[in-house]
Amino acid sequence: MEFDLGKVLRSKFAKRVARAARTTAILGAGGSLLGYLSLVHRAELGDATSFYLDFNVDEVVVKNKTDSEGQSAFKKLMGDGKKTMTLLAFREAIEKAKNDPRCSSLVLRSSGTSENKWLSGEVSATSTMQEVRSALAGFAGAKPAYAAFSTFGELGTSNGLQAFTLASVCRVSISPSGHLSIPGYSSRAPFFRDLLDKWGIEFYVVKRNQYKNALNNLTERGYTRAHREATEHLLGSIFEQCVRDISDSLGMAPAMVKKQVDKGVLTAREAKECGLIHDIAWCSEVMDRAAMEARKAAAPLKAKADRELTSKELDKYRVPLPKYADAIKARATLDRLHSIPGEMWRKLGRSLNPGKEEEGAVALLTLNGPILNGSSGGSKSIDSSKTVRLLRKAGSMKKVKAVVLRVNSPGGSVVGSDEIHHAISELEARGKRVVISMGDVCASGGYYISAPAS
Repeated sequence: MEFDLGKVLRSKFAKRVARAARTTAILGAGGSLLGYLSLVHRAELGDATSFYLDFNVDEVVVKNKTDSEGQSAFKKLMGDGKKTMTLLAFREAIEKAKNDPRCSSLVLRSSGTSENKWLSGEVSATSTMQEVRSALAGFAGAKPAYAAFSTFGELGTSNGLQAFTLASVCRVSISPSGHLSIPGYSSRAPFFRDLLDKWGIEFYVVKRNQYKNALNNLTERGYTRAHREATEHLLGSIFEQCVRDISDSLGMAPAMVKKQVDKGVLTAREAKECGLIHDIAWCSEVMDRAAMEARKAAAPLKAKADRELTSKELDKYRVPLPKYADAIKARATLDRLHSIPGEMWRKLGRSLNPGKEEEGAVALLTLNGPILNGSSGGSKSIDSSKTVRLLRKAGSMKKVKAVVLRVNSPGGSVVGSDEIHHAISELEARGKRVVISMGDVCASGGYYISAPAS
């Protein structure tokens, strides 16, 4: 039986396949073009030529976590009104905005309630607040930064010390009916030894020396001397850091800051009279002022001569922080797309000249959660097997010249900690510099695995 290829190609079926292929190619090209144009639009923030950056801590939750842990897929799908950012993405956005000629100022605002743990008085999250504050301080050193808070601890019902420490790096305002409540820290711990004795239950705890107090609530009837000493030292140290930061920002002696703290709850007027805040104003007034500054930066002559703008018109000069961060991601994606031809040429050049050394790179590894021995498969823990494997992979890559480890861990398994400690020691022995960046908590095994780093 003869096979006529020409006849097959001229058949109706072949023509239909060809038409389907052309249609698919056109749709694919059109979809790619639309996706590309969408990236360009996001990267350029639409038609924004001048704006102020709006950081609403009531709606934006900054977490000391990796991108994969920033927000669950369920929350992204359902939406809870909150935008979650990683600390790394936040710092990058603030740094970009500081150098962006279109960004005229920044407004940090809150109603006084926030889901950010580092603003709620939670001592263990103070480190994140300090890193957020450091980024804002860098911005405030280059451009105007305003903090518009309704209150700092309404009527003394909550601790506003961390929120005020953060805000003090900006020009601070409180609403007319707001308060300033910035007391020191306190801590309470429940002890269950008496209850357990009634049930005949006794816990056997293996610990190293008296300052290991993680399970004291199960073995003791109250604070031991070492437990109390450690807790008081921790709270006192963090309080002194907050006082020092407030003092440096306001140009006020630390003793004077403490004197105002000892007064208890201050009204907005009292807070302004003693120099702790700059203005008494509603949040909307501060935002309108920032919008007018952005408008003036875009068209100075028109801003002077034109009519007063409505709130809707002023809102056009506001860019929410998550939107700006999304623009940064879109720009990075475009840059990767545009660099593909050049990267292909570089790879060709390296293949033709294999002796040429590659450009150096720094590996970043985030270790977040309790340390577990082996491999648990969880995303909220530090698995020793997986961590060791990643560290050894970084050590075998010639391109990697240094490794930065972001450690945020209360500790955990002795064996798992020792395995990671050994892997980091091996990296150092190979001449790979290891740098540790500690998060909110770096205790016990978390500190132990950090010790070998240079």
